[in-house]
Amino acid sequence: MKNVFADLFSWRGSEAQRTVLMRILVLVLAAAALVMWALLKTTLVELLLLSYNGMAQFIPGAIAAFWWRRATAWGVGAGIAAGLTVLAVESKVQALFGINIGLIALVANAAVAIVVSIATPPLPSDTVARFRDAAFSE
Repeated sequence: MKNVFADLFSWRGSEAQRTVLMRILVLVLAAAALVMWALLKTTLVELLLLSYNGMAQFIPGAIAAFWWRRATAWGVGAGIAAGLTVLAVESKVQALFGINIGLIALVANAAVAIVVSIATPPLPSDTVARFRDAAFSE
């Protein structure tokens, strides 16, 4: 909540407000799971696979953040959005040519992240050094 709402939307809520917002988000996600189960006849196993495939969409961004200096926040964000979109559109597809849809979403994620990172301006060269210094100075 702090990183998304404070950094992206410049919202400065208290710790109590962030806690309430997180609880609301959990309720919304639980309601979405209930709706998926009721309307799509999705089993709990399918919901579990969908959630793990969704969480896996953060892997390319984490790898790029540490091992590819050309990666940008816009590229990583667009990659995650692309991967989640593939999952949402193809959520009822168990396997395409025997390949789990989560892996196909990861490939789409990585491809979009690379293209968007190359198309957007790179971070200043001292960004990583400033982050490292701030993280390890305490």
